[in-house]
Amino acid sequence: MGASHIEEFDTQESVVEVNITGDDAAWLAEFATSLVNDRLAACANLISQVRSVYRWQGRIEDSSEALAVLHTRRSLVDRIVERADSDHPYDVPQVVVKPIVTGHAAYLEWVRAETAPEPARRAPTDDRSSPAVPDAAAPQVPHR
Repeated sequence: MGASHIEEFDTQESVVEVNITGDDAAWLAEFATSLVNDRLAACANLISQVRSVYRWQGRIEDSSEALAVLHTRRSLVDRIVERADSDHPYDVPQVVVKPIVTGHAAYLEWVRAETAPEPARRAPTDDRSSPAVPDAAAPQVPHR
């Protein structure tokens, strides 16, 4: 049988899905963008309107919210929760983490690469005779 393209969930470096809601879609998009920019998430799928029904302070609420679905490494979840605690306008922000039990290995590797600390930049060299060569080790992700 050929090589598997599926990887399983088992470590702190495994990929997880983090769902965060907010009452302002623009704010949530900015928050998610900041997490991607800071390499705490590889991507964010934003759903601008979901209907949420929940009990809050003894009352049943029925409201419109936005939802961000993030893909990140399990080891970064605590930092995402800290950011939500400090930046989110809700007293108790919804931050729910779901394991990705299996998935396409190349995609999961891309998520890990995009959430790794930014590599140190190489010092410029005087060797102008060498052609620029793309990094062959970087995983390629198809256009979404």
